[in-house]
Amino acid sequence: MASSALVSSSTSPQPRCYTIFVFFLISTRTLERNMARKKSLMSAEEIQEMANVIIEKEIQPLFDTKEPFQIISAVRYDPIVNEEGITIEPTEECFFLIDRHCSRLNLSTSYFGWKVQVSKELLMEKLIESVKAAGESQSLKCRVYLDEQGNLNVATDVIPAKPFGLFEGLKPLDQYSSLLWDVVVSPEPIGISPFTSFKTTNRGHYNKIREATLKGGPEGRPQEVLLYNTAGQVTEGSVTNVAFYRKFPSYVGPEKGTLKWITPPLSTGPLCGVTRAELLAREDIVEDRLFLKDIKDGEDVLLMNGIQGVVRGKIRMVSKSA
Repeated sequence: MASSALVSSSTSPQPRCYTIFVFFLISTRTLERNMARKKSLMSAEEIQEMANVIIEKEIQPLFDTKEPFQIISAVRYDPIVNEEGITIEPTEECFFLIDRHCSRLNLSTSYFGWKVQVSKELLMEKLIESVKAAGESQSLKCRVYLDEQGNLNVATDVIPAKPFGLFEGLKPLDQYSSLLWDVVVSPEPIGISPFTSFKTTNRGHYNKIREATLKGGPEGRPQEVLLYNTAGQVTEGSVTNVAFYRKFPSYVGPEKGTLKWITPPLSTGPLCGVTRAELLAREDIVEDRLFLKDIKDGEDVLLMNGIQGVVRGKIRMVSKSA
């Protein structure tokens, strides 16, 4: 079901977007190399040389690509049933974090330089239309697709209800009733790009890692891959944002600070997830850097996205030869 969001679009990303991403990658690679050297830091000339290579080999191809992509958002719908057991007409309250989905769509279009903005009224209209066509008495995953011309499409899939609530993962583990996710650490780092920071149809990097990593595992449990960038910083899961229980802030050392659920900052490369944003606003999680070297086999991890809400998982380390 398509609809035009608003006005026309530009033909290339804004220069500001390009410049921000250049500094984004250079800072990560500088940290990576300085950590490897341990004693001597990179000189200004070395940083400039590295920047030129990054721009030529990694960044420019992303912005020169002629392959079209769409900005997407996955919105959860759950029916509301009245006291008589009748499903009421779909309303705003039926769509999980709808305001954050709308805001992220528009943040994404601004980043990529598209002259398109989606109103909440239009988004709700298309979502309700799609839900009614699919059957409003069941929980649904509503995939919103927006292209550079402003065409808005919604596709739906039936999904399981969440009887224990969408924030169940925040409960202590002994009060957690849903299945624990099997979270496998990726054997290789992922390259960060605008397509890890923003949710689009350009997901080949995620699909490739999932196919290579998720082989076997506990039967019947949902699976996820824990990702990290080339500087060894934990970023996210392949379909979720993540948080680990750690002392905060990390710079005060393990003897001080307060135990909190910590999620990687956006500067390390993860998706700007809607549930992540909600938990930060509620102060259920905080931002701080997390490093792969500190992740332990079997430890708890908090997973979050716009369809699952907040769930729990256990880390599983696998060897590269497995």
